[in-house]
Amino acid sequence: MERVDDMDSRISYTPANAWFLGGVSEEYNSTTHGSQSILAEMSFQFNGTSITVYGTITHRADIPSPVDVFALDDSLPVRFAPTVQAGVAQRHVRMFFSPPLKDGLHTLIMRRTVDKSESWIDYIDYTPSAATLASGEGLSSSSSSPLPSSTTNQSNSNDAQLKSLSPGALAGIIVACVILLLGILILLFLFLKSRKARVGRVAGPSVFDANVPVGSIQPPRPTQLRYSRPSTSQPQSIPATSPSWNNNNTLSVPSIPPTPSERPPRYVVNAPSESASLSAGSEGAPSNERPSYGKQGR
Repeated sequence: MERVDDMDSRISYTPANAWFLGGVSEEYNSTTHGSQSILAEMSFQFNGTSITVYGTITHRADIPSPVDVFALDDSLPVRFAPTVQAGVAQRHVRMFFSPPLKDGLHTLIMRRTVDKSESWIDYIDYTPSAATLASGEGLSSSSSSPLPSSTTNQSNSNDAQLKSLSPGALAGIIVACVILLLGILILLFLFLKSRKARVGRVAGPSVFDANVPVGSIQPPRPTQLRYSRPSTSQPQSIPATSPSWNNNNTLSVPSIPPTPSERPPRYVVNAPSESASLSAGSEGAPSNERPSYGKQGR
């Protein structure tokens, strides 16, 4: 699509004294061509496949409403009769548009039909033919219609962004992202590894490991203990008895009798005819069997 401003020399305004210049900042390139004469005509010749005309509708209610007729080549004229709103100017209004055309040379003519009314031409958009685009004529002709400054600035900024993102810069950005991702993964791995080691040191190995049977856990065997009776006979050794687990999974450890030096005086209460007491430190007849006692009292 190519845009042609109302000031372009390819647009013909006849008679010249029936047209005058106008324009505000809201209009394309801030220019328009207007007329109040019934004799005024506008014509435009182009090579292309479609065309559209845009203009401004006046805000004056003290003059007649405009009625314009557009004729494209030998086709029937198309009437344009807008509604005027008092005090409100309507800009960038589509005054005429064509159906798809056969690629080739076309001529558009606009004629005014109401005297003392106002019609304003702002710009024309048309689709150049394929041959025109291939030869570059359309590009050279469009240079006579400069784009708005905002459009030019936006194009320049887009070109600057495209130049800044060269293949080398793009490759550098990709490599930096990959290195950053690898660094994050390595830090995460080291953190999880150190955390696991700290938890292992605090908890320590568990005695009741699920892989170790309960019955196989045995406390260390006590060493053999020796005690001496208050006699001159040879000391007797008491074999150590291994603890065992009962049916309730409770560890049972046999009690060790006190040594003879710590044994309190023995009193026999079920034999009143015999001696009432035995001296705590008296020597008895040596015997290899442990004497039997009745009830003892301390």
